[in-house]
Amino acid sequence: PDNSIDFAFTDPPYNLGKKYLGYSDDLDVKEYFNWCDQWLAEMARVLKPGRTCAILNIPLWAIRHFLFMETILEFQNW
Repeated sequence: PDNSIDFAFTDPPYNLGKKYLGYSDDLDVKEYFNWCDQWLAEMARVLKPGRTCAILNIPLWAIRHFLFMETILEFQNW
């Protein structure tokens, strides 16, 4: 449900061409960010206001994730 969890953490595939069972880790960058934006928005939807969302990724992608998340969540700190 919306606003139902206190802490959301993810360490998604980084789109670096690694071998995963049932997942392609070499998407076009636009397709990768579209996929990421979908699960990031879902994490934001279920997170209670004022709670914590932690996302691991390589620095280049982390910055892009931050820019998207900043539009839907209140930023507290790195």
